[in-house]
Amino acid sequence: MPKNPFVLEAKLEASFSNTSLERLEELSVHTDEEVRGAVASNPNSLKKILKALARDRDWGVRHRVAENTAVTSDVLVVLLEVENTYTEPHAWIIDSLFKNTKLPTFAKNVIRTKYEDYI
Repeated sequence: MPKNPFVLEAKLEASFSNTSLERLEELSVHTDEEVRGAVASNPNSLKKILKALARDRDWGVRHRVAENTAVTSDVLVVLLEVENTYTEPHAWIIDSLFKNTKLPTFAKNVIRTKYEDYI
């Protein structure tokens, strides 16, 4: 079934570099995970938005936080803490976290120890 045109419009808006910070914040709580994922990928998203999206119920949204070029190390640590709460963390997220040069050494060591098979 095709996506609702309003959802497609919101997803597109969330990906634009000139979307206002206020609008990105509104879109970060959208009911559609693809819209939230587009916000998570947007390098202009504020740290507080990325921190909230690092706790998103959808693994695809969390993965896009890990892949965001502007994500900060403290947001990555939050994301790792969230993944640690799952019985089976998502391998793509763990791999993206490990490859991110902004992830602190102590967190990389946690991944090496706990998730060796994921990297």
